[in-house]
Amino acid sequence: MAARYRVHRDKAQLSVDELRARLDARIKEKASFSSAVYQDEPILMTGRQMKSFIPDEIRSARQLAKSPQYRFSSTPAVFYAQAQLLQSYEDDFEQEETFSRYYPTYEDMTNAQLRAYFSWRTKVRRGNIERGQLSFAFVYLYELINGIGAGTPEEGYEQLCAFAKAYGKLESSRQFHQYLAAWKDDYVIYYGLDPSLLEQAVNQQEDRAVSALLHPAAHSSLALFSALETLNILEADELASRQAHEEAFQKVAVASYLGVAAHFDKHRKTSLADHLLGRPKLDRYQIFKGSVFANPLGTHDADYQIDQVNTFLCREGLWFHQHYDTANASNWISTLFECVDAIMREVWADVLPTVCPAMPKYVLTIIREAAKSVHAQEEEAKARAVHIDLGKLSSIRRAAETTAEKLIVDEEDGFAPLLAPEVAAASPETASQPESSAEDTPQESVADEVDVGNSASPLVTASVQEALTPASIPASAPVQEAPTSASPAAPGPAPEAPASANSGSPGGTSGEAVDADQDLLTAEERAFLSCLLAGEDATAFERDHHVMASILAESINEKLYDEFADIVIDASSGTSELIEDYIEDLRGLIGA
Repeated sequence: MAARYRVHRDKAQLSVDELRARLDARIKEKASFSSAVYQDEPILMTGRQMKSFIPDEIRSARQLAKSPQYRFSSTPAVFYAQAQLLQSYEDDFEQEETFSRYYPTYEDMTNAQLRAYFSWRTKVRRGNIERGQLSFAFVYLYELINGIGAGTPEEGYEQLCAFAKAYGKLESSRQFHQYLAAWKDDYVIYYGLDPSLLEQAVNQQEDRAVSALLHPAAHSSLALFSALETLNILEADELASRQAHEEAFQKVAVASYLGVAAHFDKHRKTSLADHLLGRPKLDRYQIFKGSVFANPLGTHDADYQIDQVNTFLCREGLWFHQHYDTANASNWISTLFECVDAIMREVWADVLPTVCPAMPKYVLTIIREAAKSVHAQEEEAKARAVHIDLGKLSSIRRAAETTAEKLIVDEEDGFAPLLAPEVAAASPETASQPESSAEDTPQESVADEVDVGNSASPLVTASVQEALTPASIPASAPVQEAPTSASPAAPGPAPEAPASANSGSPGGTSGEAVDADQDLLTAEERAFLSCLLAGEDATAFERDHHVMASILAESINEKLYDEFADIVIDASSGTSELIEDYIEDLRGLIGA
């Protein structure tokens, strides 16, 4: 473009190239150790001439603005044409110049100010960003938003962000930072870059909230409450029930909104979201407001959609912003929250009551039903909760260890087997022996040796007492008195000996053995075994029966140890699992 314009200058002035050529020739002629004779030489350019020297590029830009093509053009058009001509120009002008102007352009600067600006810009492009005149910074930003100095829009955006970060630390002007933030977003919109780069052109959180209200079925309860909270204008501390029951408040609020939305779908011609938000608004939008912008892409019609509820449009060169107005929705949601707070105070009855704001009766009915439902769920969960006092676990463990130590009997000590009192009384050996003194007794009595009542918790005591009763002797079996010399045995067939629990397979092939083993286990223990055999969740069994599975497993293992000579439930991993080898035997044991 520069070739179209002939450069006119005074004959007394030299161009930069001519000046450099003459200086080089003179230096070579006057080099060190030269045989030439030094003499007076004429001065090539005076200080006054050097100060008023105008580089060819700047001279060409001046002539371009005065050409017939741009004489009557707009300021942005002239600036853009000059910027294209000077986009590669560099300078090293050392003289400091001051310059301040609203909407500054090249034409507003003197030649010295222009040279000072391009010297500053040369340093900026090389990464040496110094604080210059504020108007210089604006001119540089005008160049960037018009695509000057960058090969692609992406490169231009990177340069814009880099300059904003570095120069923003040097400049404290609030107006500069406001314009800079707005122009960064406008750059993304105008050049069609990724919407994720936008910072403040739109309220993305509000857009997500509007989208959730328009499509509630596609969002979770948590996302829907987040949308309601975004549009709500009340502070959390204004709602006492919310502070006392945050989770319940969220559930009631979401259920109430969905209930009202369902009512609209059934009884109205429009949805609740359309009633609250209305139709999308179309506002006039001035892109790159407050800058010298020449529309370098020549955009006439364009659509830039950010999301489902937010779009920027260009029609015949004019820009518009299409979005939803959330003022009405915010007021309605805030009133809904106040009603939820008032009704929850009434249902929970643990916070001072308050007056419910005006709302249609069907809305209040929906809120009250939702509040009662959530409250009932909370009460049911409290009733089914299993409370474990961890502070008592250590004492239970110590008691169980003490009991276990007392149950260990060495064979070499010659202790008699542990029998139930009624069985011991019916035993022929014990009946025929005379009473002996304490010195003749080789051991203490069974009751003294196993001090169950004083050394274990009630649960452990019951388990031990049941374990002390041999499975082969049902508690209800009649006791045969041993014959004595005073009372000879009556004639007749001898009584049948009770069946041993160890006779037959572990599963018990004898019906009497199965009945004995079933009597050995409590109803709750048999139910727990049935649960494990059916492959059901032991955790659910704990919750429904209010027991600890680990304690039940330990009790069952103790009672069936003589039958299987091994544990039948493995609870070492924290979950109760049946030993696979004994599953079929256990089914026969409990008659499953």
